[in-house]
Amino acid sequence: MKVSCAGAALFARDRYTNALGHTFAGGSCVNCGLAENVFLFDLNGDFALNASDLALLQTALLQDDASELYDTNRDGKTDILDLVFMKKRLTA
Repeated sequence: MKVSCAGAALFARDRYTNALGHTFAGGSCVNCGLAENVFLFDLNGDFALNASDLALLQTALLQDDASELYDTNRDGKTDILDLVFMKKRLTA
């Protein structure tokens, strides 16, 4: 099942747009209603949390990409703690 969304918004702690263009606020996409937990860690858009997502985050950190897209633990910063948080989710 492929899901698309035309939503766009500025990043903020309580409202953000993921790599697939879904704009989340209050736990779901404001345009299509998709649940936030489906895509929270899916950085490459394959509808799964896997090693590819981890590699994308690692690359972003090495390139000093501070985009809130990579703020997986939602503390307002993109840093090594996001990588640790994602790795814990991946191995859980």
